[in-house]
Amino acid sequence: MRRKFLLIISFFLLVANVFATEQNKPENPPKAAFENAAKRTTLIVLLNEDPKILLKLKNNSDDLATYKEDIAIFNMALKYAVEKYWKFTAKYEFHSLAEIKRMTMGKAAKSFVVLQWLKQTAQPISPNEPIEPSLPFKKLSNEEIWGCFELRLAEMMIAGKPCLLSIRTNYVAPSYLLDDVFSLQVMQYELYNHIEGLSDEDVKTNLAANAKILISKTLLIDKKDIDQEKFGEGRVDKSFYPFETQVANVDTIYNRLAEANPDYAYVRIIPNDKKELVHYLISCEDGVVCNMYVSKFEAKQKRKQRINTDALRGYAKNAK
Repeated sequence: MRRKFLLIISFFLLVANVFATEQNKPENPPKAAFENAAKRTTLIVLLNEDPKILLKLKNNSDDLATYKEDIAIFNMALKYAVEKYWKFTAKYEFHSLAEIKRMTMGKAAKSFVVLQWLKQTAQPISPNEPIEPSLPFKKLSNEEIWGCFELRLAEMMIAGKPCLLSIRTNYVAPSYLLDDVFSLQVMQYELYNHIEGLSDEDVKTNLAANAKILISKTLLIDKKDIDQEKFGEGRVDKSFYPFETQVANVDTIYNRLAEANPDYAYVRIIPNDKKELVHYLISCEDGVVCNMYVSKFEAKQKRKQRINTDALRGYAKNAK
């Protein structure tokens, strides 16, 4: 009898624990939070040289020069991308993280949102750990480590607090100006969906309508994402994707984007937290997300295999 009683108690404790876990799951911020954020000033975090790293590298001139150059290039690319493409808030400013922390103390925090690049890992983060950026380095994101751009209300600048939105990057740290621009375009696409209060079904409906735009555009494919020996250089066989394509390097893709060229769209691929790769097809003219395709994230898959026959047919499916 005692054993049966203990089993009943254990069952109810288990149910209570599951219920509490479900109740404590973080929820997506409400529509009002995004509307409020759009009225604020965006503070963009620029990276600073770390005195400890400068001291550590002082006897290695090559590494020291690379370290300084990486930070300078990162900041330059981020500034350019924000000035040309950030539309979510009417005002924005560039500051170091230390400056932003001073600016957002107390009630002043409610005037700002903070846009910051971060390196993240799959390991849990202490709720009290401050949010600090890391040194950029060029390495593809994988299942355990990735880079992302986060947008946070300034009063939520603690790792354990939820951000408004997080957009992963193809690389752990942005390798090209195109990565910064792409991240801002996808972030704003997601932000506007939240502001408009769109459901998942609404988003799918809009994507299906937008996909028709691809019929009249040349799709730019990064040559590093496709096996050129298998598919041929320059163009993809129309039996896989029936519309115009061009296999190009990132500079060519960005040039069409910078021109806001109405005749082109481009593909960029980032990992999500479900061990998948999300393929975004975006209009060069206005940054509209025209289509999305999801493929499996194979840890041993080479980058040139990311756009395969299944992906190409998936791109075409909604556009037909």
